[in-house]
Amino acid sequence: MLRTTADGEKHWPGFGRWPASLGPLLGKLRLHAIEPRRVPGRPPTIAKRRRWFGPLLIGPGNLYLRLLGSGVRVLPGAEWRARERALYRALHGIELETGPRGWLILPRWPGVVLADHARSRLDPAPARLQGLGAASRALWDLHRVELPRADGACERLSHGDATLRNVLFDPETGEARWFDFDTAHDPGLAAAWRHGDDLRALVYSAVESFADVPVALLHRTVHEAYADPGPWEQLRDRLARGALHRSPLHLAQACPPEGRRRELESLLLPGGLAVRITHEKCWWLVDLLNFR
Repeated sequence: MLRTTADGEKHWPGFGRWPASLGPLLGKLRLHAIEPRRVPGRPPTIAKRRRWFGPLLIGPGNLYLRLLGSGVRVLPGAEWRARERALYRALHGIELETGPRGWLILPRWPGVVLADHARSRLDPAPARLQGLGAASRALWDLHRVELPRADGACERLSHGDATLRNVLFDPETGEARWFDFDTAHDPGLAAAWRHGDDLRALVYSAVESFADVPVALLHRTVHEAYADPGPWEQLRDRLARGALHRSPLHLAQACPPEGRRRELESLLLPGGLAVRITHEKCWWLVDLLNFR
């Protein structure tokens, strides 16, 4: 018997109750092989393709994601490459090339993966938080792009796996670019839900990766940079129903410590006493971080 979730979705009983340890294990799985490429007289590039075991896992994995009611799926090889080409064309005006044996040739942008930058203690917290603000603005820009669908209608973009592992930040220019579009939201879902799900992945992964930064400051940084209230309302409503960031898929994207997760969720539900106390405790830390 199918069971309806708090989001109005249906899945088989038991699929949402697997041990929390499954999520982090799934998060360590890497489906792609990546190689830097350099051709004389041309800018450096990155070649990317699915590992040999990828096709063996994608079918069963997508069945599990559907039964879980996750709203996303991992794209098979040809569909993944087609989506990457379409999004690089729409976002950057770049036509991607393909190589033999399924390699996809991508531009090698300057910068660092934001998850790695967030965990580094070489730069002070305010400098690293600039990357979080840039990533949040870049996600909002991505969400405002429209692409034509197969039926002729236009649809606003969503990423599908918007964690700090999938955004590149250049400290020299302050620019952030999202990449790795092999996971896609189900096309029938409303744009507000899909954008809210991207925002969920972003903010929970920020709380996990910026482990030395107060949660209230992380929430404030993302909230100020991502100015569309609709996805924030989606997060609030889903959290109020107890359906936010609980599944093994979500924990594969980000698994922050329990105390920091609860503090974030108190901030996502506005108007509570815990929110005001947390913010008041945070302001003196903001000044301290700015002068480190």
